[in-house]
Parts: sequence; structure tokens; C-alpha cells
Amino acid sequence: MAEARACLKAVSFAKELGFRDVCVEGDTFTIIKKLESVNEDRSIIGTIVQEIRQKIHRFRRFQVGFVTRGANATVHGLAMERINFTDAKEMEKIGRGRNC
Repeated sequence: MAEARACLKAVSFAKELGFRDVCVEGDTFTIIKKLESVNEDRSIIGTIVQEIRQKIHRFRRFQVGFVTRGANATVHGLAMERINFTDAKEMEKIGRGRNC
């Protein structure tokens, strides 16, 4: 559930900042597969998945990819330290994962 909510927040944030090309990576394979599927999701996170799907159609290009926890270490570390970005450009300094 937390990964789905985090994805929704990331997609919403990207839209607010005016991004047109977006790649979301996560270490929860279930969420990645649900977003790639065209089938209706009737699981407990189905409403969140549906809301994400509605938002991603607003982007020119949207990619979703799976990364292992190790590959996701930078983002995981930031989340654990609760670092807040005051400038969206700071996000670019983190670097890209392998799938985008």
C-alpha cells in the first residue's frame, strides 16, 4: 500500500512541476505489474492504481520499471532520512536508475 501511495505522490508531483516525460521506478514488483496491466485491479490498492493510471495519460511519455532494493538504495536512504527537496532540480543530482 505504501509503495502505491508513494507512486501516486510521485506522479502527482511530476505533473505539478510540468514534467512531460516521466519514469517511475520501484522495488515492489506487484505495483509495477499492476501499472503495466490493462486489466481492472480489484485489489485493496485498486483505487490507487486506477488514480495513477488516470494521471499518467497526461504525460507525453511514461515509463515504469522495477529495480532491486540495492539499486534503489539512494532513494530508499533519502526516504529513511526524511530529506525534503526544496528545489526540484536537486532531484536530478540523484541520478537515474537502470530502467529509464
